[in-house]
Order: sequence, then C-alpha cells, then structure tokens
Amino acid sequence: MRTGMRFAAALLAAALSACGGGSSGAPPVAATPTPVSPPVYTTTAIANTSGFRMTPIAGDRLAMAVAADGRIAFASTFIFGVLVVNGPLSTFTGSLLRSAPADGPITYGRGADGDLYSAWTNGSAPPTVFKESSGAKWTLVPPRCGAGCDPVAQAWPLAILAGPDGATWVVVTGGLLRLNADGTTTGLAPAATQTVLWDAVVGPDNAFWAVDGLGAIERIPLSGAPAAFAVGGHPTRIAPGWDGTLWFLDLVNGVRRITTSGAVTTVVPPPSGSFSEGDAIAQGPDHALWFAEANANKLGRVSLSGALNEFSVPAAGDAPAGIAAAPDQSLYFMEQNRAGVLVVHAIVPQSFVSAGF
Repeated sequence: MRTGMRFAAALLAAALSACGGGSSGAPPVAATPTPVSPPVYTTTAIANTSGFRMTPIAGDRLAMAVAADGRIAFASTFIFGVLVVNGPLSTFTGSLLRSAPADGPITYGRGADGDLYSAWTNGSAPPTVFKESSGAKWTLVPPRCGAGCDPVAQAWPLAILAGPDGATWVVVTGGLLRLNADGTTTGLAPAATQTVLWDAVVGPDNAFWAVDGLGAIERIPLSGAPAAFAVGGHPTRIAPGWDGTLWFLDLVNGVRRITTSGAVTTVVPPPSGSFSEGDAIAQGPDHALWFAEANANKLGRVSLSGALNEFSVPAAGDAPAGIAAAPDQSLYFMEQNRAGVLVVHAIVPQSFVSAGF
C-alpha cells in the first residue's frame, strides 16, 4: 500500500457501500461574499534529494504540521522533510524513521510538547509513530478490535495532535491512541462500532471531536461515554472555530460547523464544484477558516458569518492541499502537481492586514 489516503479511502468506500451512503444534510445558510484583495504569497521550491518520488499525485494525503519552533513538516507517500522558516530544508535519511523503502510517512502532527511526530506504515506491518527530535517509537494497536478485525487497518494513522491531558494523541481509523511515555499506547474507542476516522481536534469542552468518513462527527471525551452525531455526507477534515464551534469539510455538503451540543449547520456548499480528499481546513490569524480546494486550484476563506471568498493560487494546476497555520502568523500550503519538485507556499502575515482581513 503506497498511501494512507488510498487505504483509508478504500475502507470508506467499502463501509459506505455496506451502509448505503450518506444524506445531504441541512441546506446552506445564505452568505454574502465580502470583496477583499488577493493574498500575497511566498514560494519555496524543494528539489528531490531523497531518492524517492517527490511530487504528490492525485489521491495522496498531503499532511502539514508546524512545530513550536516554526519548523514546517510535510509528508505524502515517500515525501518527507522539514522546512525551516527563513532557513534550509532538511530531508530525513530514514535510519530511525523507516525500516524499508516500501514504508511511507502517512502524516505529521505537532505533539503536546511542541515537537513534530510522524506516522509511518508499509501497509502490512503495524503502523508506527516517531518523535522527530529523539526517534522515540510507538507501535499502534487499535483501541478496539474484535473477531474478524484487521489490526493494521483499524490502527491506520491519519492525524496527530495534542490532547487536553497534555499528551500526544494519534487519530486512527478505529479510534484515538494516546502515546504514553513508556512507549505504549492507550486507546479511546468511538461510539460507533464501525468508523473511518480521518481527523480530530480538541473542542472548547476539552473533548476530542473527530470526523468519521461514514457520515458522523464523534465526540470522544477522556472519561465518560462517547457520542456520535449523524451529519450525512462524507466529512474529512475538522478545525476549531473562533466562535466556540467545530468547523469541518464535507466532500458532499461543503463547509459545515457543529456546536458542542451536536447542532449542525451547513455554512456554504462545496465551492467551485467539489472538494477532494486532499483538502484541509485551518484557523487563520484573521479569525476566519481557510481551506484548500485542490479540484478548483484555489484557496477558500469563510468568515464566521458565512461569507465566502476564493483566491487563485500562484500557478495554474497547482492543486493546493495540506494547509497549516504557523507561529509567524503565516498560512502554509503545498501543491500537488509540479513535476520533479515539491512546492510550499505561504500566505504572508502582511496579507491579513493589507487586504483588510
């Protein structure tokens, strides 16, 4: 298996087929776009020094993460490296981080300690997570795996984040895993017995809120019973909003949000036609939500009132993905379709001031 995205997508397709797909959800809320100036970009082109395929292809899951010291990590299939803001690029040689060329990084995340963590797998052995500064390793075991369960499939990692308990957690298809200091993991199972969790964040109630590609948002607390809120469609990415709600992307229904009581609103339908699985959503320094539109070759911005603006990216056909906020008040994103190099763009902080964001 070459990518986590394809593997998770296959799981999702099979599960959707079994349960008959998802509903379309609530109608969009009317919103009036506010004219603003296009953002200003900076661009870094990264040559292939790793010996492996550098350029993402359609279907790859592009992941980005930002460390406390400003390092920008990126991963997709055999792409792996860290971009130091205003400094050089380093690519991992792999002595600690992979056991064979068939292994690939699935995702990066910023842990509770501010360091970067990466998740790796070759599709057959149990997935692993590494702490980048020390090489500390965890083998992922699904939080729940009954008769007929595939432990590799249920422990497939798709996101890494800091938990409300001061620990680093991994989102796997079958739940959430806490990375313990002794190298073990502790699992939290979702409410639904069949899930394909794609992403999670910590909500204002200090519980995990996870998107289940089977058409639900899961609330998973550190203690107490989890709850599943049916939302229909195909939710894939989630981010905390500045308004105390959780905002998520739904490939069928668009940009949506859910309150901590489970009330769901569709804010805007899929802009420019549709999303792709590689899209991402993040808080911007302007108190809006920014997301990548790979299929439309644009970035989208949605204000808390629901006003949508779309911006073209620097080059035609770039297919932006993997957006992440950095400590320097920039927003970073990657592109998928530039042959031979990986290109990382940044929306510079001055954009949010000069454009009136």
